[in-house]
Formats: sequence, C-alpha cells, structure tokens
Amino acid sequence: MDKIMEKFNKLSLPAAILIASIALGGFFYASQVSKQKSIERQQEIKIEQEKIKDESAAFLLQSCLDEAKNNGMEMMNALLKKIDEGFFNNYSNQAMEETLAFPNEQIQKDKDECFKKYQQN
Repeated sequence: MDKIMEKFNKLSLPAAILIASIALGGFFYASQVSKQKSIERQQEIKIEQEKIKDESAAFLLQSCLDEAKNNGMEMMNALLKKIDEGFFNNYSNQAMEETLAFPNEQIQKDKDECFKKYQQN
C-alpha cells in the first residue's frame, strides 16, 4: 500500500501541473479567439460605416447636381417665356446669345459647386 501511495504522490504533482496547464491554455485560447472575433466585428462595422458614408455622399452629390440642372432649366424656361413675350426684341444677336448662354453657365457653375461640396475620394 505504501508503494501505491508513493507512486500516487509522485504522479499527483505532475498530473496537477498538466491539468492546470491544459485549463490555463484553454482559457488563453478562448480569450484570444474572442479578441480576434471582436476585432473582426469592429472591422466589419467600420467597412459598413464607410460604405454607408460613400453611398450617402453619392446620393447628396446626385441630388445637388439634379437641383443645379433643374434650377438652370427653370431659368431657361423663364428666358424663353420672356422671348415669347417680346421682352428681348431690342437686343442684338450677340446680346441675345449671351443672355441665352447664362443658364448653361449657371448650371455648370452650380455643378462645380456640387463637386466641391461633395468631393468623393
């Protein structure tokens, strides 16, 4: 019986160390896996936020460009209405061309402002 107890005592310390090492290793591995998943989740959230930001900027840019175009078209329609009413009868051809070119110039100016305001990277 003493030999059995002696063998048990000799093996109990290494067995306890082995079991403790396996348990600590398991906890360490689990914490590393959890940390990695957390980092991956944060990266996915960041990518999604950038995607939403890019889509939002593209939408705002397109809205601004559409508004610039609509404003220019309203100006052109107002000028054409005045032409029909005879408002520009005393204008020279050059003055008339410059007047009719103004809405297009304004549209381009407004579009340029849109691109400056909603620059895309």
